[in-house]
Amino acid sequence: MVGGPDAGHSIAPLSGGDVEFAWYRASVTAALYSNWQRPILTGLTEPIQVSISFEIVRDGRVVNLSVDGPSGVPSLDRSALRAVSDASPLPALPSNWRQPRLEAVFVFRLYPEGT
Repeated sequence: MVGGPDAGHSIAPLSGGDVEFAWYRASVTAALYSNWQRPILTGLTEPIQVSISFEIVRDGRVVNLSVDGPSGVPSLDRSALRAVSDASPLPALPSNWRQPRLEAVFVFRLYPEGT
């Protein structure tokens, strides 16, 4: 899990790909994290999360973006979708990546304030 400079939220690292490409996943995770504008939710008593699925094509463009596991809080789901969309294009796929695209899932978690 990758935590950020602000308390109360985290992002699970990008899943998909191979251990050999961990550096690439880390750079994509950083790009997505920097584009996430977390919603302000009052009364949050337990962590909530949303899973976003998408594909990264060779040139780094994001395609087939969708909510894979909704949080039940529309503003959180929208903020996560927007983070991925705003980060596109992501870094281009590594030249030794054998597939024409990388299927990915990214989990955004929001925690109650002070935890």
